[in-house]
Amino acid sequence: MDFFAQQEDARRRTGLLLFFYGAAVVLIMAAIYAVVIAVFGVLDDHAEAMPLWDPLLLFWVIVGTLAIIGGGTAYKVAQLKRGGRAVAEMLGGRPVSPDTTDPNERKLMNVVEEMALASGTAIPAVYVLDHEPAINAFAAGFSVNDAVVAVTRGTMEQLSRDELQGVMAHEFSHILNGDMRLNIKLTGILHGILVIALLGYTLMRSLQFSGGSRRSSKGGGGIIAIFFLGVSLWIIGYIGVFFANLIKSAVSRQREFLADASAVQFTRNPGGIGGALQKIADLTSGSRLQNAHAAEAGHFFFANGLRSGMTGLLATHPPVKERIRRIGQQPLGTAQAKPVEPPPLPQTGQAGDAEEDRLIGGAVLLGMAGQVDAAQLTRSQRILDTIPPVLRDAAHQHLTARALVFGLLLSKDDTVREKQLDGLSANTQPDIYADLLKWLPDLDHLDPAARLPLAALAVTGLRTMPKDDYQRFHANFEQTIQADGQVSLFEYAMMRMIHRHVAVAYERHPEIPVRHTRWEQVADDVTALLSSIARWDRDEDDATRAYQAAVSDLPAMGQLLAEADCGLNTIDRALDALAQASPALKRPILDACARCVAADQVLHPEEAELLRAIADALDCPVPPVPLNDT
Repeated sequence: MDFFAQQEDARRRTGLLLFFYGAAVVLIMAAIYAVVIAVFGVLDDHAEAMPLWDPLLLFWVIVGTLAIIGGGTAYKVAQLKRGGRAVAEMLGGRPVSPDTTDPNERKLMNVVEEMALASGTAIPAVYVLDHEPAINAFAAGFSVNDAVVAVTRGTMEQLSRDELQGVMAHEFSHILNGDMRLNIKLTGILHGILVIALLGYTLMRSLQFSGGSRRSSKGGGGIIAIFFLGVSLWIIGYIGVFFANLIKSAVSRQREFLADASAVQFTRNPGGIGGALQKIADLTSGSRLQNAHAAEAGHFFFANGLRSGMTGLLATHPPVKERIRRIGQQPLGTAQAKPVEPPPLPQTGQAGDAEEDRLIGGAVLLGMAGQVDAAQLTRSQRILDTIPPVLRDAAHQHLTARALVFGLLLSKDDTVREKQLDGLSANTQPDIYADLLKWLPDLDHLDPAARLPLAALAVTGLRTMPKDDYQRFHANFEQTIQADGQVSLFEYAMMRMIHRHVAVAYERHPEIPVRHTRWEQVADDVTALLSSIARWDRDEDDATRAYQAAVSDLPAMGQLLAEADCGLNTIDRALDALAQASPALKRPILDACARCVAADQVLHPEEAELLRAIADALDCPVPPVPLNDT
């Protein structure tokens, strides 16, 4: 699959669904106008004098309808403003602590960590729906940065590790393909139409308080009119919901097939996701959820979470047997397929391997962006295995995670390291400093390829620290980096990671809209970004060659900027602007960055870390770039 094409397709589908939603709103307003005309006719003794066309009445109908639908939508959108966490909590989810010792929860966390590392995404928050015995799961969020994954208690307890891995691979496909943002927006806008139906239902219910004498009195015509208006609004509202759900269901079913195929590609084990679907088909409870909000979020789930009466035309998921058939499973009751051996990884960054080094600058990197396969999963497991267990465990607790992050930032230069340690000794809690000193030998011998993965694990622990501790941590983090008066590429990658994936839990970070869809809107920022990368640790001639290699396939690019105009601050400003580019523009930008870094046909670990930081800033997750045989 093409990550950038899938992201662009998700953006186009959002526009298409909004178009159909707008059309439904227009039809609803026309229907309500007709109903109001009819109601006025009932109330007016001279109904024949009531004109069918009344511009003023139409105006107020439009204003009133938009106010009701807009208010309902605004309410639900505000409720879901916190992204995936809001959805999980709405469905009764409980956050799983990163340092959990429960065997089932630990198994779930390990699978999620492996999937995140293999796909290059931040490790999402994990929730469990404790009161749901059925097998189901979902991913939710506005972006990769605020994604959560949630599973039912039945999923965690009844699935094997391979089956759980298959389900998580399916959910990570939704994260990578841009489905989550669309799902949350659909939940919000559909609620606005539903409010019309709820208003009609309220009017009908209000008539229960009207006695029989009032029904037969002079005001009986008013009672009939109110009842007619209530019934009409109820019908109109649910007709709108029906067609909106019809559109949503048609899109969701196709995305489920795509996510199933992605899960098989990711794990190379059809028996994983197939076994999970098979258990859903065999169990009495299946995948049906009991929570009252299940209908609102039905399009989020791994499998149909509603009662059988809600399936069929409006089903958000294909039949389980059809999904099993499509992923190559045999009829129910047969043995699961065995995993397929992953293909060998490309090796780069080694002497005499210039062709592979050249490829990492373009096609290979773009092919890895947003992609998941068994080779990456195997490599992520190998990288995690190189991290001492004591460090992996420490990454899951907020105090010890801080010690790990500070340790990763310590310089190899003894003088600088002593200055950094003095600052940390004076400004951090004694327990954090003691842990830092205890783990320094392990951190100093850590494989370079494992540094960012360990930092990514630590992010899950850092996000659980008390809010009052965050500012102190951030000040110590910045002070440790600035101890030598300069910022290395690894330190820059760490800064971007903390800013994007830890600060978001403590500071308000609004959703980044797509504002740039034409190349001329981003050309200056791309020039600044590539110039700064080209000039990093290169002389003038090498910088010029790297820049020319980067821009050779790009339109309307400026000249290499002067060294005074380049640097990490320039990269920061450029990335903040380019984050607002469309997925179609991000593809050539990331390709150019990769070609610039690898122009000398050698990809060093620090350069690979910079590439991943740039890709992460552009919401283009890239897994660890293979540098050796780890």
